[in-house]
This record gives sequence, C-alpha cells and structure tokens, in this order.
Amino acid sequence: MLTEIEQKVLYKVLKEEPFSELETELMNRMLYLDEEIRHEIDKRNEVEEQLADLFKETRKKMKEVKK
Repeated sequence: MLTEIEQKVLYKVLKEEPFSELETELMNRMLYLDEEIRHEIDKRNEVEEQLADLFKETRKKMKEVKK
C-alpha cells in the first residue's frame, strides 16, 4: 500500500511530468487499486474487532453460567 506521502508525490508527478496515456492510466489504476486495498483492510479490521468483542462476550457469559 502507498503511504499518504507517496500518494501525494505520485499525484504531483502525474500533474507535472509529461507521461504517455498508458503510463498515466497505469498510475491512475495503481492509485485506484491502492484505495481499494485500503478499503478492504479497513473492512477486515472492523470484522476482526467485532469477532474479538463477540469472543469476549461469549467467554464472559460462559463464566457466568459456570457460577
């Protein structure tokens, strides 16, 4: 994944340098895919947090039942 600084540098370079259409399209696609990856990772992290919360809640209830 690109860091925020890398993204900004890439955008700046895209604006200033004369690239071919293909090069520009490839760089744009790379930026798009990077954003998609970030989105998927965020979703995965959210689900992992939900699973951890569910696990903690289940353990707590199991301990209460054993008492």
